[in-house]
Amino acid sequence: AEGYEFLHQENKWKFRDYNGLKACILGTMPNVKNFYDELIKCVLYCSKNDTSSIIWIPKDINMIKDIVSERTLNEFSVKPIALKETANLPIVKRLLSSDGATVIDEEGRICYFGCIADLSKATIGGIRGTGETAASLLAQNGMAIKISQDGPIKIFIEGIEGHIPF
Repeated sequence: AEGYEFLHQENKWKFRDYNGLKACILGTMPNVKNFYDELIKCVLYCSKNDTSSIIWIPKDINMIKDIVSERTLNEFSVKPIALKETANLPIVKRLLSSDGATVIDEEGRICYFGCIADLSKATIGGIRGTGETAASLLAQNGMAIKISQDGPIKIFIEGIEGHIPF
C-alpha cells in the first residue's frame, strides 16, 4: 500500500520504492508525466525479464548528435512509435532489447533505437561498466535509465553526479 516492494533476484533481496522513483523521475523530467505509466511498465518488464536496456529521455532531442554516433540513430519506422499505443507493445519490447540506447522524446514516442554513445566524450569516474558509463554520458542531456540483465535499475539524471539505484 505504501508503494514498496521487496523482491529476491540473483540470490539477493532488493527493496524498491515506487513512489520515490515516480517523484524522482517526475521531479526531474515533468514532461514524462504524460507517459510515466507506460515508461515504468517498460522498465519493470526489462528488469523482470532479464533484458538489458538503456532508455534515454533527452531534454533537447535536437542535441543528441553531440553525444551519440549519428550513424547509430536507427529509426524503426517513418513516424515515431508511441509507448501509449498498446498495439505497439511487442515492437517496443523488441526495440528496448536492442544493443545501445532507446531514445524516447518528451511525447513518449520512441524516435531511435540502438544508439551508441561516443564514450570518448565521457568522464570516467571510478570503476563502472560500459553501460553505466554510456548512461552517465547520455544523462548530460536529460535522463537515462539503465536496466541490467540481472535486474538492477539505475537512473542517471542531468546535473546529478553518480546514479540513483532503484
